[in-house]
Amino acid sequence: MGKSKSILPAAAMEKLLKKAGAERVSASAKDKMVEVLEEFAEELGERAIRLAKHAGRKTISGKDIKEATRWLNLKIYFFNLFFTININYSFYCPFSSRF
Repeated sequence: MGKSKSILPAAAMEKLLKKAGAERVSASAKDKMVEVLEEFAEELGERAIRLAKHAGRKTISGKDIKEATRWLNLKIYFFNLFFTININYSFYCPFSSRF
């Protein structure tokens, strides 16, 4: 099975990484960056669509994107907090093989 066509260009990922301070960027780094950003953008878009529909609109607004971003940041924060606590204090983790 072949790779699906990416929407974001790899060259743009190189520019972003160099803007962030990278001197050199490998092809695998560009490919992974495309994969991660497209996955994030899809989840963000799905959340924004739900927000617009909830408000009775078909058109997604900048406000929907902003609110969806806040929701995803909160989700990531609590996910990281949960696993940080689990690792640091050895609390029970339902996803861990050790109990």
